[in-house]
Amino acid sequence: MLEAHRIAESGAASGSVVWAGHQTAGRGRIAERRWDSRPGDGLLFTVIFTKSDIAERMKGRPFTLLPLLCGLAVSEAAERFLGKGADVRIKWPNDVLSSGRKLSGILCEASGDFVYAGIGINLNQTRFPDDFRRPACSVRQLSGGSLISEGEGRRLLELVIAFLNSALENVFWLRDIEKRLYRIGEIVRMKPGLPEELAVEAEVIEGRLSGLDSTGALLIKTAAGTKSVISGELLL
Repeated sequence: MLEAHRIAESGAASGSVVWAGHQTAGRGRIAERRWDSRPGDGLLFTVIFTKSDIAERMKGRPFTLLPLLCGLAVSEAAERFLGKGADVRIKWPNDVLSSGRKLSGILCEASGDFVYAGIGINLNQTRFPDDFRRPACSVRQLSGGSLISEGEGRRLLELVIAFLNSALENVFWLRDIEKRLYRIGEIVRMKPGLPEELAVEAEVIEGRLSGLDSTGALLIKTAAGTKSVISGELLL
């Protein structure tokens, strides 16, 4: 992400991709959470867009939808790569899961004239650190245990980019995301708030996850009515 900022400000074209073999300072949406990455284990990349380009492609829809559209692209690409039977879901607002285990994390940022879509996909891990907050999985585990080669990793990257190009202009994005939305129709607990606020004690909303609104906000039906959550964390 830092390298993407640097080359964008040096004149990189909208649609440029920065791809890393590993990271030494991986980070997530919430500041104190790191993204674990050893060489060869992850598919790690950032797509650079100019704000004017992405606004035109998204046809006026808010930038806040971008993490969900990236999640749609990753889930579609993973299912194409893994073949029939893969169960890949979008966990609001910025994760992709398989059978409840985290496969991918997404971090989108806007700065100056640019928007950055950062995507990390667990590729070759067979074990994960004990201090992970929740279960995780990798493409290697989901595909039967064989090492994912660099060429196969590049093919997955190209699939994600192709599906992201489609997702940005997909007029049926709401339907397609809701079909894959993790825990939709189930009773959930949600902690609303901005990323920097989620580490402190705050109200927790409990209710049935009914879907998304046109801005990508999560809709939860509670005893007091339907609440719209624009930022927060779905508690597992």
